[in-house]
Amino acid sequence: MVEPVGDHQVDDFSLRNMGFQVRYRYMLAPLSDLYVVYGRGGYMFDEFSVDPDRQLGESFHLRDSEQLLVKLSYRFEL
Repeated sequence: MVEPVGDHQVDDFSLRNMGFQVRYRYMLAPLSDLYVVYGRGGYMFDEFSVDPDRQLGESFHLRDSEQLLVKLSYRFEL
């Protein structure tokens, strides 16, 4: 559906943006930790409108960015 805005017409469009992150923290010793983070997300722009149910289902397949991060924080005593 096209709706007029002033002298211009704006066409319908669809936008999907999804992000997912899982974090894990393991305490090795006091003030010493191991962190593991997995993140996944995506973004998609469609020039034409898409059914909302279909749009929601397809957003789980977005994988523009997929990352795994491992961080070790360790306290040394002098």
